[in-house]
Amino acid sequence: LTAGCASQAERKDSVVGIRQESGENSNWNAHGGTDRVARAARAGNVIAQRHMGLMCLRGDGVAKDYEQALYWFTAAAQQGDAVSQWHLGAMYERGDGAKQDYAQALRWFSAAAEQGDAAAARSLGLLYLHGFGVSRQADAAFELFQYAAERGDVIAQGNLGVVYLRGDAVLEDEADPEEVTGTINAPAGATLAADGRRNFEKALYWLNRAAAQHNADAQFVLGLMLMRGDGVIADPRTAYVWLYQAAERGIVEAVEPRDQCAQLLGEVELRDARGDAERG
Repeated sequence: LTAGCASQAERKDSVVGIRQESGENSNWNAHGGTDRVARAARAGNVIAQRHMGLMCLRGDGVAKDYEQALYWFTAAAQQGDAVSQWHLGAMYERGDGAKQDYAQALRWFSAAAEQGDAAAARSLGLLYLHGFGVSRQADAAFELFQYAAERGDVIAQGNLGVVYLRGDAVLEDEADPEEVTGTINAPAGATLAADGRRNFEKALYWLNRAAAQHNADAQFVLGLMLMRGDGVIADPRTAYVWLYQAAERGIVEAVEPRDQCAQLLGEVELRDARGDAERG
């Protein structure tokens, strides 16, 4: 099964899609425009510097410019802004606006994680998991996922659910660096938690947490778990709901098992389940 828990839509631009900071995207443009933000940023206002970085990163009100985004995130990160530190780490990890540099990614993810930033802790854990810029340290990766999940990071919650479901999280032989800010890969390779961490109750708990926050991959994994009865009583109706939502959010692999669940339901039960899925 796929162990990633960021939606396919998010993967197209995971630097934007996987942060869920309240207040991070406050709309300065509605209260004075780009010029006001730029003046405040040049004057050293750290929030304005962060916002300029986001605007340049996304092409929001200005031309998309990774080098300028890197400049402004650096300015804010050096003043201790954790959100900017995460974005700066992500840009170095991907090589956006600068040469790809895992050491710099590690530096800035670490700085943000030390301030309690959950997304940074999860991203740092993935660097440790894959050995990008640092030796592979499975236990450290697990602890960072746990820390991030407990602090509300939805992708970490999904990743942690997968770890508990499998009893391990598995590295691809050649992991894709673009996945580091997002998800765990799960074909063949070295294990993360082969020392008895399999726990279906905890898997169900964390996957439910992530799925309820509309994380498509978590919905897919949870749907498969419930369809197959992996450590739980098989529940094709609830499995159908999660697989339906995962498919609607772009997980094409969810379509076939969703339809298999549908065949196990009566007409009325299927209609009710589809209604629940559409309302979700």
